[in-house]
Amino acid sequence: MPCFSHKKLPIIPDSQGRLVANISYRGEEQAISVTSLLAMLLVHLNEQVTVAYGTNAVLCFPLHPNHSSSVARAYKEAALIAGVDESRIFIADTADALVATYARKIHGLGGAEKNNLVGKNVLIVDMGHTQSTIVAVRYEDNNTPVKIAVVHDENLGSYHFDLKLFDHFAAICHTKHHTKVRSSTSTFLL
Repeated sequence: MPCFSHKKLPIIPDSQGRLVANISYRGEEQAISVTSLLAMLLVHLNEQVTVAYGTNAVLCFPLHPNHSSSVARAYKEAALIAGVDESRIFIADTADALVATYARKIHGLGGAEKNNLVGKNVLIVDMGHTQSTIVAVRYEDNNTPVKIAVVHDENLGSYHFDLKLFDHFAAICHTKHHTKVRSSTSTFLL
């Protein structure tokens, strides 16, 4: 299996329209499909899940709200390549998974704490490295959070947030101290 350094791989479509990552392996540039890369990862994850939870554990893949059917298909194909039975594969919308997680958390609250939530709106923010999903939910009388709005941005994650913070404080340093700080892009981008 190829050994990857810790960096963001450029993902591009190949001549057949499949998403591939161009990597250097043994001194040679190779295009490896995203499905194959994911399958390599799932082989190891499936082993750990099977040891911890048995062979009947369901693997849930929460995909962003705007995911295409080809992305869901790539996850299913990768899981099958990794030896995971199709009945154990569950593709979920990230927003729905966040609402379900929130429902489980409030299930454990006491009566007075739950009553304080009734009729209120809550924002659930899930910020990944390069993307973010925000779900607005309303807690109803029947002890169920209801999804009322979803916003997903593929180009706003903690990585971008760090760059924006850097740019903000670099501008303040320039204004206050007339000092130019190195560009965030040359500092942080790989």
